[in-house]
Amino acid sequence: MSRASHRSVYGGIVLSGAIPVYIEPDYHPDIGFPLS
Repeated sequence: MSRASHRSVYGGIVLSGAIPVYIEPDYHPDIGFPLS
């Protein structure tokens, strides 16, 4: 999951007892912002 996920996603992860796996997003080469 992306670290920029909505806070409700994090709440669902906590309630389900799952362990999140974070992915590194791709960045726009010119401006440096994440594409996801």
